[in-house]
Amino acid sequence: KIGTKIDRDLVKTFFLAGDFKKKYADKAQIKAKIEGFGHVVVETLTPTTNYLVEGTEGADSFVKTAQEINITVMQEDDLLRYLD
Repeated sequence: KIGTKIDRDLVKTFFLAGDFKKKYADKAQIKAKIEGFGHVVVETLTPTTNYLVEGTEGADSFVKTAQEINITVMQEDDLLRYLD
């Protein structure tokens, strides 16, 4: 599943994979924005993670794992649309 709409009313867990280079300078800024909406950013990818956010580089192995355990994968642009 890619680019699924996020329900802002339910608390979701996010895993940030790779480098992020678009609007936000680093993962700490993205994490703060996600947490500002009441969601949780996790450090470990597990079957209970709701979304993997794929950065621009270095996320390939995480994406493969996420797909194997049926975690929704979204691109950085998808997340930016949600955050703004």
